[in-house]
Amino acid sequence: MTTLAAPGGVRYEDRSGLVRELKGPRFALPIAWVATRVVMFLLVSTPNAVNRLLPDLVANGDVAGVYYHAYRLMHAGQLPYNGFAYEYPPGTLLPLLALPRGLSPTTFLFIWELEMVLLDGLVLWAIVLLGRLAGARQATVRSAAWAWVVGGMVMSGLFLVRNDLLACALVAWAAVFLYSRRPALAGLCLGLGTVTKLWPALILVLLLVGLRRDRLRMAAGAAVTFIITGIALATTGTLGACVDYVTKYHGRRPLEVEALAARPVQLVAAFSGRRAPVENTYGSYNLLGYHALVTASSIASLAVLVATLLIVRRHGTTTPSLNLLSIATVSLIASSLVTAKVFSPQYVSWLLVVAVCAGAVGALPRQWLWTAVAVVALTGAEYPLGFGDLLRGNPTMTVIVLFRDLVLITLAVGTAVLAIRRRREESLPAT
Repeated sequence: MTTLAAPGGVRYEDRSGLVRELKGPRFALPIAWVATRVVMFLLVSTPNAVNRLLPDLVANGDVAGVYYHAYRLMHAGQLPYNGFAYEYPPGTLLPLLALPRGLSPTTFLFIWELEMVLLDGLVLWAIVLLGRLAGARQATVRSAAWAWVVGGMVMSGLFLVRNDLLACALVAWAAVFLYSRRPALAGLCLGLGTVTKLWPALILVLLLVGLRRDRLRMAAGAAVTFIITGIALATTGTLGACVDYVTKYHGRRPLEVEALAARPVQLVAAFSGRRAPVENTYGSYNLLGYHALVTASSIASLAVLVATLLIVRRHGTTTPSLNLLSIATVSLIASSLVTAKVFSPQYVSWLLVVAVCAGAVGALPRQWLWTAVAVVALTGAEYPLGFGDLLRGNPTMTVIVLFRDLVLITLAVGTAVLAIRRRREESLPAT
């Protein structure tokens, strides 16, 4: 039996190591993870099954289309941005660089999915390590791990045919490094996550505002990633094209049909018998016009970030705890999804990973953790199961998505209130 010390002086006993944290009755959790991932893998690897069971899920869309084209360019000595209109940040190219050259589209898709399963497993590993470092109860850690397994399953294979798991894994391991007092490595992970999918920048800013002792080392770790990325892009002549394309591309995007701000328009159209004006642009289905809603979404997103930073700012000599920052992170990501003008279904994986990390350390109560899973499940019901109905203005599917939005708002507000209460408790003088 070994006694370990977690950050903040909490001590706990590690009786039987890593496996016991995951085990539960008869290794149920590892078996469930393997079984669900095998089913997901086989599903998205079999085009006939996808077309029959999930007709709205295009398994070969981004992967065998955009990413395979980028893969062929890179192994031919070129890079995207200059070669073709590549809309993603440069970090998304890392899974492609790890692949051997000369793969056929079918083999490329197969190996890509294996990479995503590996990243998925790395997140699960990080959840367990987080719980041990924080001294959380086994039931707490197990609940968070189950939330990750179930959340991935109800996304109906979307985990494996999008490029969001790399950023999720980097965020999860940044949390591991924070709780093990290695802020430079945490900053390195968050910096790499930022140049992969941009959204981890929100977490990086929040931590730099909330932390005191470790912020410089975290900032240095992130800066290393940014500098190396900038040098790599500059030496290949793609820096200007990358920054210009990514910023302008996303800046010009209209209001996506799955964004919360689009719901009033869809509800009116669904119950009036008319179809909302939808166009397939920028790789997604967007509402035509409605510039006021786009502007309001952008303003609300900025307001959410400022409000969250005010919650975690230091009061005198009082510095927010890592658990408080974990709760604030969940609130920030949930609120960002509420206010975003672009809401692709795979974005709920961002919410899921920060929720399970906060749950694993015992910061996020179980009811809020599983509320996040409910958001993921309702999003899975919309895409890929009912996306066609949503586009056609089906009232039932429109109401289901509205219910998802209300659950997401409840999570964002509830965790914000929880963070405020925790902040007040931590600001009280010791007695």
